[in-house]
Amino acid sequence: MATISQQTSNVNTLHYRFEGPFESSYSLAVVNREMARALERLRPGSVALYATEGPGDYEPDLSGLQHDPEIIQLWERHVTATSATPEVTLRNLYPPRVSDMAGKLHVMNNYAWEESVFPRAYVDAFNQHLQMLAVTSQFVRKVMVDSGVTVPIVVTGNGVDHILRYPVESVPLPTDKAFRFLHVSSCFPRKGVDVLLDAYTRMFSCHDDVVLIIKTFPNPHNTIAEQIRVYQARNPDCPAIHVISAELSMGQLNSLYAQSHALVAPSRGEGFGMPMAEAMLWDVPVIVTGYGGHTDFCTPDTAWLIDYTFAKAQTHMQQFDSLWVEPSAVHLATLMRGLYEQFQTPAGQVMIKARTRKARQTIEANWGWQPVAERLLGALDDVQAAPPLAPVKPKVAWLTTWNTRCGIASYSAFLLPHLSGEIEVLANTHATLLDVEGDSVTRCWTALGVNPQADTLDTLQAVLLAGNYRSVVIQFNYAFFDLAALGAKLSAWQADGIAVYLFFHATRDLIQHGVLRKSLRALGSALQGCRRLFVHGAEDVNRLKRFGCVDNVTLIPHGVMYEPDVLARPRRGDGVFKIAAYGFLLPGKGIPELIRAFGLLLERFQSARAHYPCQTIRLELFNALYPGGVSEQEAQQCAALIEAIGGQSITLHTTYQTDQQTLEALSACDVVVFPYQQTGESSSAAVRMGLASGRPVVCTPLAIFDDVAEVVHFLPDTGPEAIATGLEVLLREPAQLQRLHESQHAWLQAHAWSSVAKRLDAILSTA
Repeated sequence: MATISQQTSNVNTLHYRFEGPFESSYSLAVVNREMARALERLRPGSVALYATEGPGDYEPDLSGLQHDPEIIQLWERHVTATSATPEVTLRNLYPPRVSDMAGKLHVMNNYAWEESVFPRAYVDAFNQHLQMLAVTSQFVRKVMVDSGVTVPIVVTGNGVDHILRYPVESVPLPTDKAFRFLHVSSCFPRKGVDVLLDAYTRMFSCHDDVVLIIKTFPNPHNTIAEQIRVYQARNPDCPAIHVISAELSMGQLNSLYAQSHALVAPSRGEGFGMPMAEAMLWDVPVIVTGYGGHTDFCTPDTAWLIDYTFAKAQTHMQQFDSLWVEPSAVHLATLMRGLYEQFQTPAGQVMIKARTRKARQTIEANWGWQPVAERLLGALDDVQAAPPLAPVKPKVAWLTTWNTRCGIASYSAFLLPHLSGEIEVLANTHATLLDVEGDSVTRCWTALGVNPQADTLDTLQAVLLAGNYRSVVIQFNYAFFDLAALGAKLSAWQADGIAVYLFFHATRDLIQHGVLRKSLRALGSALQGCRRLFVHGAEDVNRLKRFGCVDNVTLIPHGVMYEPDVLARPRRGDGVFKIAAYGFLLPGKGIPELIRAFGLLLERFQSARAHYPCQTIRLELFNALYPGGVSEQEAQQCAALIEAIGGQSITLHTTYQTDQQTLEALSACDVVVFPYQQTGESSSAAVRMGLASGRPVVCTPLAIFDDVAEVVHFLPDTGPEAIATGLEVLLREPAQLQRLHESQHAWLQAHAWSSVAKRLDAILSTA
């Protein structure tokens, strides 16, 4: 069967219908009409445009297209074509509605996303209704894979050479400044204009021969005028700033590019970055954040890249665990000043032109609409020509502790039942087993400390090779492996074509008594060669960035038990307010501090009982002893503190309970407290059990709880007095204690082990 692009085009037959906005200056509309135009020129007579948006179809206003008959013809063709149903339907709209697409092949085209997580509802819809997803950049492709999209994904990019069709139209600028920085954006928070103003005003003054021109447009999120007023009021020497809010034609925008000496774009997230690519076509130097979709063409050879750190994305999507980046205002200021000064000398101008020439050549060769359309056609042909395939179930070696009392063993035990691949557990020897071993477990490596000499992992490697595994997932802990041996094996496996996925549940250096004992930095280039490095928090992502790992790092949340029946269970009203704690009884977990805090709270309660909405308070400590005797001293200290306070109101439960028993116990309490004092871990499994109980959760203000910050209450500090004061406020105000109830339930559903597994499945199958 001939592929679509090989079929004979017929003016009465629709092969490709682009659906979405196309008639306005809206960026999606520009992309849709230029994509359709380019494909029509490659396959004459086979393309049509159809007006629709996220909420539904609409009648387009074509008055702005009177000088573009080519696009009007494509719009009219969807009505006149004999075949009302196209072979291929391509959509680009927001929200991304895909459930009602006609035709044989359903595609989202030129799709962009700007933060690290794509919403689960969109992921499920894409997987159910699309046969292909065409995205604007490698960044967007990774976001989609990491979020769980499993349909074929191809990077086509966007074209930008359409701007060269428009002659320059004069835009007089009310400034006589010799050097002009340009910023073009909506001024949404994501665009980083606040960072730009900070950098510009800290590095320049009104005495400098420089102006910042901001081309934007009015919108509810645009506060640029107020931000500028604040800087001008605070600094009488504020450098010149000129804002253009009026709508400009493409020719007028070209005039801005032609009059500017640098485009500055300190964006927190971009799916592509049209202004950056457009500026490059005009030989304008581009200063831009060193992360995002634009880095497909904004490289150290073609642009001036701003340093950045990862942070939680503060967007209207309000997604759990989603990141964007915070560009460094200090580094941006340095880059702006450096470029400004370099421009003042002939030698500097030569260096600038060498980079802008490389940038223009890169855009001309790769991001014109014709090469973009050719990439799209090639991908469509590949998808159509490929035989239907069953979902890929990768054969995976899963390296972990297993069937033993260990947090990582529990993590693997919770996650693996929800994965679809063929998984063999490669576990450690010399383990105290909790249950009878299954057939899919091979014990082939030895943790540190068991033998005098560290395991070289040669036996593990032999098992991997004998099993012909093409993917290995490693649950890492400093206590498991000799770093030199692990690094050597990682490099060897990568050289053999084995995809390596590393899970880090902590990334901080191991420091004992002030001495650095171990650091992930020791793994060196072996980390960079891994297919994915999985972490649980933004702090970990930033740490791995310092080790040279960015593009292969994925924040994947720690999973949680999701028991709707438990969540729906009301707490029985018996007049007793029960405060619970949970987790192993270990130093640093804060149980002695919590006991002291409860003693203070009990005194306050007894002296002002009428001001509390309960008859009495109790402390239930579900803190099991950790194997190996490390809990003994902590248990003795807690027992002494309980006796000193009076044990009638405090119970210490040190017997290890199953997860189901723990959920039952915690759900019978009113609040669960995690009073941690210090820890090197990146996330807490224990706090997730508290959240899974459905009861309000209260934590000390430590980084280990950053990944649950949206759904827990924080105490003012870690000491007994602060813990008592924080609990007293919540005890006196039940409404305050319940304010996160709905968010907690939504968080639990999003972090259920089955949800985490869907994302991991997609990565193991696609990445």
